[in-house]
Amino acid sequence: MKLLTSQKNSIYDLIVKNGLSPSQFKFSKSANKYNYDGFATNLEYKNDEFYFSFQTAENSENDHYAIFSPGDDVYFEEFFSRSWNSQLAVFSNWLRYLKREITVPDKWKVLHDQVDHLDLKIDQDNDKFSAKEFIELTNRIIELKESLNKIDLLPEQLEIINSKLDHLNKTAEDLGKFDWKSLFIGTIVNTVIQLNLTPENAQLLWSTIKNVFSNYFLIE
Repeated sequence: MKLLTSQKNSIYDLIVKNGLSPSQFKFSKSANKYNYDGFATNLEYKNDEFYFSFQTAENSENDHYAIFSPGDDVYFEEFFSRSWNSQLAVFSNWLRYLKREITVPDKWKVLHDQVDHLDLKIDQDNDKFSAKEFIELTNRIIELKESLNKIDLLPEQLEIINSKLDHLNKTAEDLGKFDWKSLFIGTIVNTVIQLNLTPENAQLLWSTIKNVFSNYFLIE
């Protein structure tokens, strides 16, 4: 369907209302799925493959139809909105779905990026920590917590990381060395993701860990 100027203005206003910038979008045309005599007007999100397609159904200019991605709980969704006002309601919902997807951190990507650059080497020794080894481990964790004060972390971020380190220190009393070191790496990676640390702070955190556990934790 060809959009009226007033309809495009309504679309513009809804984009702004949802906290997005109209400059992030562009209009395009494509075939109309259920109206072979017309075409669809698409609004594409420039920075990804997401879009909203304004279509009509059954060879009628009055039966509005929407095809869009992302959907509420599926990647691709279709909806017979029938009227223009209903179409705008569907479009407004789509903007919420879009904002959710473009603002949420990709935890799988962060996980890959974090682990990929670590170049870890952990020995397979899974014996329990001796009393002497546990004391040394505790001292290194204390050193790590002190070193974290040099990183520009928010107070609440620092508090969470320190709490995780205290818990890890406690678990070392019962776990074997290999199991504990694996838990340590997984906990730090998950914490970086949970706190949504900036790439700079995440890199500084790992560099600090490497320095503190050098020649002990076998992080290279």
